[in-house]
Amino acid sequence: MELKVTFEPCECIRKFDSDNVVCRFSFSVVDSSLFGTAGERHTNHSLRVSLSPELCEKWGIDNPDTSSVSQDVQKVAFEIALAELTNLFRVGDWPAEEPLITRTTANSDWHLPYEIADIAYPEMKIFTIDVGQRLDHS
Repeated sequence: MELKVTFEPCECIRKFDSDNVVCRFSFSVVDSSLFGTAGERHTNHSLRVSLSPELCEKWGIDNPDTSSVSQDVQKVAFEIALAELTNLFRVGDWPAEEPLITRTTANSDWHLPYEIADIAYPEMKIFTIDVGQRLDHS
């Protein structure tokens, strides 16, 4: 099954208590097979991605200006969000509470797993994701 996902501009802040960058992504989703039918229904969702300052530094995407969040950090947070939402839709319905994905040096790759120049977000806001067959947990 393919889903069309349309992203709103993300909201990123730097948490003063931890210095983590937290980006909130809001998006709508529709099953591509239902376009133009009476069953076409958009659902709205959001999730947050938190990146530790140590991880941003290790990956070379930290911003020396702590009053702002760099576009590279936003792009990396987007890729993490896109992977997570694909996995969540594969296993079933969206969680009732807004998911928070936290990435630190302890739970992430040593090297940045993305090529920043290849990340189309935020210029491109509409993506099609293939969630395949949904996984059944019963």
